[in-house]
Amino acid sequence: MKTYWKTFYHGTSTANAKIIMKEGFKRGTFFATHLEDAIGYGGMHVFQVSIHLGYDHTYWEYVSSNRIPVRQIVKIYI
Repeated sequence: MKTYWKTFYHGTSTANAKIIMKEGFKRGTFFATHLEDAIGYGGMHVFQVSIHLGYDHTYWEYVSSNRIPVRQIVKIYI
């Protein structure tokens, strides 16, 4: 079975960004496939995250079915 590493973005507030940096993302977190969407829906902090999927995700948003650990954060934009 082919798997994919996909890049997603999550925008959030300063307070939530501090928690994410310690604990990662909770199950059920929303991610956007484009940076602009994460900026529009989130807060001042946008996380770029690499997520391993069992399919080629092409929809504009993704909801995590598992926790996403801190080690999968690629970059943070403020």
